[in-house]
Amino acid sequence: MSFFFCNIKIRGNKLYLLNLQERNYAMKSILFPGKQLRTNLFTLSIIILGGFLWINAETISKLPVVVKDGEEYFIYDTKKGESLYGISKRYGWDLEELKRYNPELNKSVKKGTRIYYPTGQNISLPQKDKEDLQNPGPKMHTVKKGENVYSIATKYGVSLEEIYRHNPSITNGVKVGDIVEIPQKSSQKVDYVIQERSDLLQPTQNGLFVADEEIDEIGIEDNTGDLIPVEITDTLDIDRIEPFFNGVRMALILDDPTSKKDIDFSRGILVALSEMEKVPYKIEFKILDGRVSSNELTNELELYNPNLIVVTADKVFPVFLADYGNTNGVKVLNVFDLKTDLFEDNPSIVQILPPSENFNEMIANKIYGDNHTRKLLAVGEPDHNDGIASGLIALFSENNDQISLEEFGGFTPDLMEPVLIYSYASRKEDVSDFLKNVENLEENNPGFDFKIIGRTNWVAMLDEFGDRFSEYSIIIPSRIWLDETSKEWKNFTDLYESLFEGSPIRSIPNYAASGYDIAEFFIPAVAENHGDFSLAITSPSYFNSIQNDFFLKNLGPNKGLINHTSYLIKFHPDGTVEKIIVK
Repeated sequence: MSFFFCNIKIRGNKLYLLNLQERNYAMKSILFPGKQLRTNLFTLSIIILGGFLWINAETISKLPVVVKDGEEYFIYDTKKGESLYGISKRYGWDLEELKRYNPELNKSVKKGTRIYYPTGQNISLPQKDKEDLQNPGPKMHTVKKGENVYSIATKYGVSLEEIYRHNPSITNGVKVGDIVEIPQKSSQKVDYVIQERSDLLQPTQNGLFVADEEIDEIGIEDNTGDLIPVEITDTLDIDRIEPFFNGVRMALILDDPTSKKDIDFSRGILVALSEMEKVPYKIEFKILDGRVSSNELTNELELYNPNLIVVTADKVFPVFLADYGNTNGVKVLNVFDLKTDLFEDNPSIVQILPPSENFNEMIANKIYGDNHTRKLLAVGEPDHNDGIASGLIALFSENNDQISLEEFGGFTPDLMEPVLIYSYASRKEDVSDFLKNVENLEENNPGFDFKIIGRTNWVAMLDEFGDRFSEYSIIIPSRIWLDETSKEWKNFTDLYESLFEGSPIRSIPNYAASGYDIAEFFIPAVAENHGDFSLAITSPSYFNSIQNDFFLKNLGPNKGLINHTSYLIKFHPDGTVEKIIVK
């Protein structure tokens, strides 16, 4: 199901969710399950463009152009659920002429079918291009500096799917010197891709065109039998579509739009947008289904032309999206995936959560810097996948010891030597046993000076052990922290509940809070700095976050940005929790 194609616009004190396909009723019902959509903070208007669609000159100019038998044609690959009628209205094409040039599609249109429509231009091909058409066959391309799979596919006019199908070894990207096979069609069916044309449909003053038979529906007289410029009246009260956009055009690509994670993340963004009613710039927000093919998703991005892309993939980050961002100079936010290293050689990537290597190094260095005069005591079964423990043992190389959990139960410390205790325990039952041993240690050795560092997953065990964490002033490393007692969280949940008639789901990280923080930080960063995050890097107190603070670090030339922020969460005996920022 590819129903996730909704736009959101903000103008004045109103926010609009523009559903451009009928299938988007499903998206509306997921994001806004309640019937009452008005709040005292803003008016949410659901505008269904049923009988008509608006297009601008930039939309049709994004279509590739081909030459067949000396005549130039637009080409378009159909998507699921589309019809010739809908396509003709979208691009202002004559329906009967569209049927005449595509006679095999008079009855039905299948997803992925290629259709043609004449541009009205006659083209004489250069001799070299004629030879290429007469002698089709696979070409071998040597990857050059700055190229990626997306740019190579664009250069040769082939789809990403075809490139990946003929080169399965490059699904994780390419490097300089790699050889890529460029597939070609047979000589009878070769399409010669010239370029994208911007001169084929000139925008009017407001940049809008609409089919004449739909004009009466929006109150404009039908004076011609052809495409005519249409003035948007104040009765619709929405921003006119502009060929040159000045503001923030954000694309949210959901890894699994039906998952709780992606639904709540989307809702968090909508809460943030509802608070931006007085911003001095325009905001457009579009949700795309990340489950569709890479070629289909790329086509949607080409048509939408975003200047900020947010991706919720949490296991395998789509390389082609990173390539798209790199080729088009658009920042691509990796919100959840910790395993990818695309930021190492792609300047478009913004890594929101520090990956394991960076996180472990930052935390270990901070803990060692604060406790280097103590002896390190690592308790439990050693876990070689625990990078923080490995880093601490290396830093405390001449002053550390390791004992089992059982041995820790009978441990007799040197009261003259302060100790830093690191626990390997990760399962709840092991954490419980560890804390019982700490209780015995404290009772049997009054005056013993010790600190405790827990595992990162202990932040998910506050319901079970929160009081005991406070009793022993335990410190837990974490990439995120959400204080559910804070004023910011209360304000957020109040607005969330007023919009969606329910509370955010409890998760770590909290997905709704992540969406809110992403929107609150990056939308102003793009709008006020023209996409340059320099100010955001030098001014870390850019906004009041709920869960994530952003301290962006530039890794160097041709490298991405990384959110160089982690936390040590310290629990105090009085019940307060201290968030220590590590960067």
